[in-house]
Amino acid sequence: MKQNKKALSLVVAMWLTLVMALVAVYLLDYMFPFMKNTKWIERSVWAYYQADSAIEDALYSMKFHSSQLDYEKHKDFTPWKRIDYKIDMTSSWYTLPPLEQWNSDFNKDFNIIKIWEPIQFEIWHGTIDLDNFNLYFQVPDTNNDNTNSEKLLVKDKNGNDIKYISWQISSRLNSLNAEDSQLTSNQINWSMISNLKDFNGRDLNDQIITVQNFYNNYCAWTNSGCILKMSVINKLKLTNNEDIPYLEWKIESWTKIPLRYRIIETAWRDFWFQKFLKVRIPQRTSNQAFDFTVFQ
Repeated sequence: MKQNKKALSLVVAMWLTLVMALVAVYLLDYMFPFMKNTKWIERSVWAYYQADSAIEDALYSMKFHSSQLDYEKHKDFTPWKRIDYKIDMTSSWYTLPPLEQWNSDFNKDFNIIKIWEPIQFEIWHGTIDLDNFNLYFQVPDTNNDNTNSEKLLVKDKNGNDIKYISWQISSRLNSLNAEDSQLTSNQINWSMISNLKDFNGRDLNDQIITVQNFYNNYCAWTNSGCILKMSVINKLKLTNNEDIPYLEWKIESWTKIPLRYRIIETAWRDFWFQKFLKVRIPQRTSNQAFDFTVFQ
């Protein structure tokens, strides 16, 4: 009898063990996906913050280099290492605007400039070759006929040439402003501006000097560099007295010139979780008082 009771107890214990094992397996099977998802969320968040920290690294590096810095850093993914990353910072190119950064509604190779919204970009450490630095300004082809028929009004009501675009070069030590060398309709649409270096300006010492001389003295060999700024200073009016909202512009150079926006792109992978981040860092600004200068 005692042996039967022991045998019964053993059977019951085995069944209880089996039931508990089945319950445990079921619970683990139910909980494991949540545990796994938590781990994947952790890796995804890790990848994001690593990509974000890579942007901060690129921004930090900009403190010690000029705007000409084109920076790249990467580590390739390998089966025995679970992460890889990439940092790309593009700061210069041979044309402004670069590919796919145009904003004109009529021409994919041009950006726009309008009154009260000047364009500006940095020129650093003698990197700009003014002998091969070409500016283009043109009236947008609003008729879409590719005939370049839209022309700016040449004379005002008093018979004077209308000055449409003015320029300024600023450095940490001095500033050069256009001295009767603002751009008229003769330099818009009809020809590119390749002789900017010969334009005269007046500096803060009330001296009239050329752009080339100012650049050599204040921009090419100083740590601060310079900012070239172009502003629309008169209402844009066509020969038929029709108003237009903006002009189109671009710049071409034989050497790389600083972009108006530094493009920082980072990618970070943790196993198969990958995060991409992209930021646009504008160049430093100059004296905004120039935006409100009125030319008669």
